[in-house]
Amino acid sequence: MQQSSAGAGKKKLLIVDDEKYITQLLTELLENEYAVETANDGIQAFNKLKSDSFDLMLTDISMPNLDGIELLRLARTQLPEMNVVMMSGLATTENVIDALNLGACHFIKKPFKIDDVNNIIKQKMNAAAAGDGASEVDAIMTDINYLILSNNYGRMTDIKKVLPNCTQSYYEIFKDARVVKNLLKIKQFDDAIYRHSLDVGIIASIICAFKHVKVGLLNAITLSGFLHDIGKINVDYNILNKSEKLSAEEFEQIKLHTFYGHNILLEEGFKEEVAEVAFKHHEKLDGTGYPRGYTEYGIDTASQFISVCDIYSALTEKRPYRKKLTPQEALELMHKDFVGKINFDVVKLLKLFIEG
Repeated sequence: MQQSSAGAGKKKLLIVDDEKYITQLLTELLENEYAVETANDGIQAFNKLKSDSFDLMLTDISMPNLDGIELLRLARTQLPEMNVVMMSGLATTENVIDALNLGACHFIKKPFKIDDVNNIIKQKMNAAAAGDGASEVDAIMTDINYLILSNNYGRMTDIKKVLPNCTQSYYEIFKDARVVKNLLKIKQFDDAIYRHSLDVGIIASIICAFKHVKVGLLNAITLSGFLHDIGKINVDYNILNKSEKLSAEEFEQIKLHTFYGHNILLEEGFKEEVAEVAFKHHEKLDGTGYPRGYTEYGIDTASQFISVCDIYSALTEKRPYRKKLTPQEALELMHKDFVGKINFDVVKLLKLFIEG
């Protein structure tokens, strides 16, 4: 279909849904700002993608003939740079994870609010126009959403209650290009450390949002979680990923990541409080931690907080040397092995949220 003169110069949007009233409603909402085309199933949509280019596709998941997941898979071969927003009222967690893995940049749950759809479309269109910085943030947010949907954090109904505040915090943090740059450095070095770093930040943000802490503190704690392991990019990759027991010398090399992290963050201009968490998150209240063997009064509250999140995250992740634990198994092990070593006020908050 040829673009009309009225649509010349507008960004192009393809809306795909087998419910015609939805495509009509969204067209009426968006056609003044975008050059809108519609399709009523996946096959019709893919035929349009083969004959024309679009800046963004908004598609339902559950459709006859060709569903939204398969459409997304095909669209990636045809227009790999096109933004795709998925929507559904019946999608399973697996559907959403598949969509995010295939590069969908957002998921909208039906029934939706018209203003929310408008804002999301506008945000994604503007992000694409802004270039690499915005797309890097979107990529990190996709990884965060994947981890949240993988669900090591409790009941999804409880997570949804705190998620808006958490998501707002993530976007606020990622306005700082230094944060994005350092997270991508971690990802380039080792994807497992990157996912762990995001995981620790997510856990920290969920607990803070659950306790209704002030926005400034929520952002500061979450940021410290995201960057607590930045120093590992300066440690031997083979030692970090060794499946056998580490030698004493190798473990000393691992310990150095706390010094490296502290120095990297200060050199990048981050606040001392953030760098201090990178330095002290392996310290223990009884003085058995590293790198300095500080006891409780030498360990700042933020480092104690992130220490709990770090341990829980590590226990619920698959590691080269052991299987992942369930959330309940991780909490039980923390109560068994870490009494007197970590701040159990934080553990109690984590347990309260996870168990609902």
